[in-house]
Formats: sequence, C-alpha cells, structure tokens
Amino acid sequence: MPHIIPSTDLRNRFPEVEELAKKSGEPIYLTKNGRGSLVLMDIDAFEEYQLDKVWHRYVGDALAEAELHERTGASSYRDMELAFEELLDEPLEDRGSKREQGAHRETA
Repeated sequence: MPHIIPSTDLRNRFPEVEELAKKSGEPIYLTKNGRGSLVLMDIDAFEEYQLDKVWHRYVGDALAEAELHERTGASSYRDMELAFEELLDEPLEDRGSKREQGAHRETA
C-alpha cells in the first residue's frame, strides 16, 4: 500500500518520515492542499530504481536490435544503419537535419 502523507508532515515529523522511507524502501507521496505534489524516496531505493530503469532500456534496445536483425539479416552496425534507412525510406542523416530544422522553427 502506498504511503501518502501531507507535506506538512515532512516539516513537522521529518525524522519519522525519513525512517519510514529508509525502512520501507518504497516511495512516499507528499500532498499539498490535498493534491499530489512530490515523491520522497530513500537514496538506496532511488539508485536501485534508476539502475532498473537503465537495465530495462538496455534490454529493450537489445530486443529491438535483435528483431531488426531477424527481419533484415543485418549483421553489423553499418548493415543496421542501412536497414533502418530502408525501413524509414530515407537516409538517417536527413532525419537528423529535419529534426534540427524543426527545432530552429520552434525557437524562431
């Protein structure tokens, strides 16, 4: 069950809230005027969460690469680059310059 506390508890009962965060290893949701405001976590739990996030991204990228390899037979980085270009029907360099042009339009 999530821990939800008013933000005033953080000010008035910091040692207890800190202990709860450290012992539970779970995020503590802070509310302000009855609405969600912040999330508080023990540093070790947060670092583990960050590592999990990076790991999931790495696994996802590896799966996408394997799927592309299976569909196209690409076996090297350059082969994959060419396969992506074929799938996108345009050179990768062109996509980068289009993004940059779009960014320039948005800031102009």
